[in-house]
Amino acid sequence: MKVSSALLSDGNRLLAERHLFDFLRQGWPVLEPETPFEENWHIELVCEYLEAATRGQIRRLIINMPPRHTKSLAATVFWPVWNWIATPGTRWLFTSYSSALSTDHSLKRRMLIESVWFQRLWGQSFRLAGDQNVKTHFENSRQGAMVVTSLGGSITGFGGDYIVVDDPHNADDQDNTEAIQRDVESYRRTTANRLNDARTGRIVVIGHRLHMQDLSAWLPANQPGEWTQLVLRARAEDDEEFRSPSSGRVFARERGKALHPARFNLGALEQIERAQSSRRYAGQYQQRPAPLTGNVIKREWIKFWRALPAELDEIIQSWDMSFKDTRESAFVAGHVWGRKGANKYLIDRVHDRMGFTAAKNAVLMLSAKWPQAHRKLIEDKANGPAIMDALRETVAGIIAVAPMGSKYARLEAASVDFQAGNVFLPDPSIAPWVHDVVEELCTFPGSLYSDDVDAADQAINTMRQAPRSLAVDGLMISKLRESPIVAPGAPEAARHSLRKVNF
Repeated sequence: MKVSSALLSDGNRLLAERHLFDFLRQGWPVLEPETPFEENWHIELVCEYLEAATRGQIRRLIINMPPRHTKSLAATVFWPVWNWIATPGTRWLFTSYSSALSTDHSLKRRMLIESVWFQRLWGQSFRLAGDQNVKTHFENSRQGAMVVTSLGGSITGFGGDYIVVDDPHNADDQDNTEAIQRDVESYRRTTANRLNDARTGRIVVIGHRLHMQDLSAWLPANQPGEWTQLVLRARAEDDEEFRSPSSGRVFARERGKALHPARFNLGALEQIERAQSSRRYAGQYQQRPAPLTGNVIKREWIKFWRALPAELDEIIQSWDMSFKDTRESAFVAGHVWGRKGANKYLIDRVHDRMGFTAAKNAVLMLSAKWPQAHRKLIEDKANGPAIMDALRETVAGIIAVAPMGSKYARLEAASVDFQAGNVFLPDPSIAPWVHDVVEELCTFPGSLYSDDVDAADQAINTMRQAPRSLAVDGLMISKLRESPIVAPGAPEAARHSLRKVNF
């Protein structure tokens, strides 16, 4: 690798010594000569958290961020080598679920140290020892060492001043609770005890979330107050502010924005989500893991209808409004629900990103399609009041619903109906979109969005608390039969039948 004279200047050398981000930026071509370095605020933020660990401001650090967002190069390659410039006598222990991954990082650390760039600027600080210089273990002339071991593995007599745990779990074990627990136990029994001095030593755990009981969840839950946790989601779910523990700088991100748009814009993230399950994406990219069986709503509680009852006591609309009509906005969700006694049936659904005019037209369209839905429930928050003001003179039956309690509490209240077997969704063969509804219901609060959740629990809780008995005329039955969500060839009596479908 040719090194420009500018890169070897005293100014660049001093910047690299003072700031990990500048060291990473300048040294990037050594390890990634064919890939241009894409600067981004989140890399600076991660570097400043690691600097705080170097200074002892943070001694126990967890960083959760998506794959391929420069997490490993920053924390397991550039950071330890940068530390050796000022403190070459420190001893480092690196571990991961994958010995191959750990070994690859070890080779990159050594490659960085042996590069022309590093040797010309800091070669006088130390040299690598000839007798202890293998793939997984190398030492320097100042008694410093960098050693790789497996998670839970131990090296006789070796203790570290720094322990770095990079990706403690295999992504293939997302649904294997026993494997996740074994990883946590291995860390607890061996890795955590390898610090030379538990009072001053640093431990950094970096990776994406996989499981509700993974190491990133277990550590702060079982060692409260000891851990600092930085959580970076691929896509911001709310407006965010992050304050650097080193410089005090504030990094802000608006809701809906991608974490590193130069490398993974919203379109790329959507492709990734489509290529894998929504649940896996929620864990690895949004840092919100959900169990396979479900969170508040269990998958085993989900029931489906293929034909509706011959008569329904009432039909209502339920709306969650969040319009902006941009790729960054949440969705508008409009549901049509029917009730027969204690049973509630999801009948129809509107779901899209919409602006104000489109959202208003969606209410008008669903009202024309379902004139029997006399009550139109609209959540009285966010954009709901604006829609209600615009439609109240032209659409009858608009009812403002004040949300009571948190989103979690509202779905928990509705979960009783799911558990009791009183909620039925359209069979996927009738309404393929129901897959998305099921996924959101069963992964919440780990789901990326909650618009279907809000529309559903609003309808269910309202129908349970205020049951009504409405005459159902022949026109309504005809409408139900003609609806595209009723399976072709449904029997004349339109008796409902149920079958369970596994996702």
